[in-house]
Amino acid sequence: RDPDALVTSGLYRYLKHPNYTGESLLWAASAALGVASLTPLVAPAQTVGTLVAIAFGQLGIQFVLCQATTGLNKRQKEKYGGSASYDTWRAFKGFELPPKKTTTTTPAPSAPTA
Repeated sequence: RDPDALVTSGLYRYLKHPNYTGESLLWAASAALGVASLTPLVAPAQTVGTLVAIAFGQLGIQFVLCQATTGLNKRQKEKYGGSASYDTWRAFKGFELPPKKTTTTTPAPSAPTA
């Protein structure tokens, strides 16, 4: 295999950045475990402080991951932009959350002619 070739198979067929997706899920699971570990025996002020810390930590890491994917997208476009495989791969939206609603329109009935 060409080490410089664009990989569009395997997980990359369904996710643009499976490595960043996995890391994002790992951090989200870590935050969920942090929240789940809070017990009613902890002082309310400490619980609020912990929740705020978890929220800021989660926002921070998600921001870093978004910046990383933006940079990677830019480098990929510079390197592979214009090739048919890249354009097809970038056009595929994959699994978007929340899924976009599709709307269908029906043409209005035409007025009867006399």
